[in-house]
Amino acid sequence: MADAPEKERMTETLKNTIDLAEKNLGTEEVVKLSAVMQALCLNLTDIETRYYVTFGTSGAAEFSLEDPAAEPMLTITTTAAVFHRMAMGESNPAVEFAMRKVKMSGVPMPKLARVGGNLIDTLFQCYKESA
Repeated sequence: MADAPEKERMTETLKNTIDLAEKNLGTEEVVKLSAVMQALCLNLTDIETRYYVTFGTSGAAEFSLEDPAAEPMLTITTTAAVFHRMAMGESNPAVEFAMRKVKMSGVPMPKLARVGGNLIDTLFQCYKESA
């Protein structure tokens, strides 16, 4: 089991993850996501950093450390270590959520399940490739 990257490396890895995910999802999928949520926030509490992804109606996904103009419709709060283990396939996201190691707020679960499954799977796969 590999350790989660340090803050600087985590930032670089997540930026690369979003760039790769945008390509893998494709313009049409990003446009569909933008209809449900314009922005997503990943709040990693142990490294005290919030990462933002905005989904544009043009099909672009953009990574930022700055609060986006659009309010994040989904905020995922966890630690870098838990996120890393989930993304690398070393732990089960459902178990981490049940153990309250991952908290989600914003988009209602039924709506998230409709569009978010492909997004989360793609993000985890792209994270593995970028780590």
